Formats: sequence, structure tokens, C-alpha cells
Amino acid sequence: MTRPEPDGMEMRAALYVAGGMTSEERQLWEELLAKQDPEALSATKAASLFADALATLIPPVTPAARVKQGLLRRIDNASTPKDHHVKRAETTDWKPTGLAGIAIRRLSIDRTLRREMFLLKMEAGSILPDHRHSQSEECYVVEGSLRTRGLILQAGDFIKLDAGSQHGVTTTDEGCLVLIAAGLAEEVPT
Repeated sequence: MTRPEPDGMEMRAALYVAGGMTSEERQLWEELLAKQDPEALSATKAASLFADALATLIPPVTPAARVKQGLLRRIDNASTPKDHHVKRAETTDWKPTGLAGIAIRRLSIDRTLRREMFLLKMEAGSILPDHRHSQSEECYVVEGSLRTRGLILQAGDFIKLDAGSQHGVTTTDEGCLVLIAAGLAEEVPT
């Protein structure tokens, strides 16, 4: 790009600010800016001020959920290394467990180790029946509280149950959200 005529400076600056230049055009414009070209600097400053003022006049738009989810999925696919597995809160559904007031959100499954990690959401008054663990279970209370085997666990509390242990009936008075790592599909019916 040769140095534009003075009337072309404003158009070039507007294209630069809007991101509408090719990489070659952008590089040449940035060379003018680096050389402190007064007309390029003045036109770029004016275009930036205009773009900022225009942006304040446009009301924000909340995209439809499916548009947002699609965009997040494309960003994840483009930027997440193949050995990382991301589940966004907005794109992972809660599933009913078949137990009144209890829902599950599976986060990961390791079929080799036969283990899984999931969130369990229990509404106030819900009951998780007594069950035995074939593998150890680790449970972290994220929100609320739960009662099991005479213990009351509050948000921030952690409990580990060994393989072969009997869980006992688990209830919650106020409702709770717990993060659980356990044997694959042995803890919560779905």
C-alpha cells in the first residue's frame, strides 16, 4: 500500500479500526503509525473515537442460548488442546436420577478405571437410599448441607468412603450440591 491521498486517510483509518484491512494493508498502516505520520495518527484517533462513540449508542444484545452454546463450542474446539476436556456449565444438562428431588450432571467417565466424576443436586427433603460402594467414593459439599450416618456435612466439607463401605441413607434439610468421584454408575440410578 502506498501512502494514501489525504482524503483516503480517513477511509483507511476506519478500515484499520474496524479490522477490515488485509494483513498486508494492516502492516503497512501500522508502519505509518510507527513512523508517527501525523495524518495517519490523526485519522486513526478520529476513527477510534467515532467507533467508541458509536458502540455506546448500540444497546447490548443477548444472543439466543443455542447461538451462545454454538459459539462456545466452536471456541472450545479451536482453542482447547486435544488432551483437555471442557464441559461448560451452560452446555451440560442436569438429568433426573429417578429419585425424587435428585438430579445428576456427569462431568467425566473413565471407563478404564471404571470411575466417574459428577455433580449431584439434592432438593430440600430429598433422600438418597442406603447403598454399598464397590470402589471408594469421594464427596465434596459445594453448597448447602447433607446428613449421612449421623454426620452433618456443610459446604466446604469433604468425606471419603472406602471400597466395600455401606453408605447409609443420605438426606438434606436445606438442599445441597455435591461433587462426587466414585465407581462408575454404582452410586446414583438414572
